[in-house]
Amino acid sequence: MNKMYPFNFSNGKNKAMVFVAMFAMIVAIFSCNKSDDTIVANNATPDSIIGTWKLVEEYRNDQLVTLNDCSLQENYIFGSDQFTHEIYGMSGKTLDNTLNQKGGDDDDDDSASDDSDDEGDDESDDNGSDEGSDEGTDEGTDDDGGNTGGVCALSQTVIGYWLNANGVYSFNANNTTESKTIHFTDAANKFYFEVSETANGTTVTRKYVFQRQ
Repeated sequence: MNKMYPFNFSNGKNKAMVFVAMFAMIVAIFSCNKSDDTIVANNATPDSIIGTWKLVEEYRNDQLVTLNDCSLQENYIFGSDQFTHEIYGMSGKTLDNTLNQKGGDDDDDDSASDDSDDEGDDESDDNGSDEGSDEGTDEGTDDDGGNTGGVCALSQTVIGYWLNANGVYSFNANNTTESKTIHFTDAANKFYFEVSETANGTTVTRKYVFQRQ
């Protein structure tokens, strides 16, 4: 009794039909997968943080801080997974801060040199500089010393990678990871985050507001 086969492979025509059918199935499968991938890619929504942002406001314990033009140059640039953070400051103020951080050495030098200089310089220095420095002390500490003296220059650039996990953004740069909760406002044209620091039992919360450029 002869067995029945759906295709007689001894027939060249049937063999060709089988190969054509198999090739058509393979093409159809790959086409469907590619189409599905395209739909997913087209439906993916870019993260709202992607773009260029500049600092526009700063608050300290909910009180608006007056920022100078140099401070307002601070910006973030976010790509699909990388970011750049640029911070600007007055070059003269940066130098002063560096000197102040030296502590005791400067005090010793000042006490030794002031004795010889005070007689000729103290009166003119006191009259000309104390008023300006006293008036700007509070705001100047927060805002790079105002616009008086020095030159506004790029003081720090941070380049790294970011990741969004339900609104909590992780920023990885220089082998350090920092997390911030980013809040978007004004139809995602602004965002802000808060940073709290506690020193000597007192907590200070700063809020930084950035606007899309």
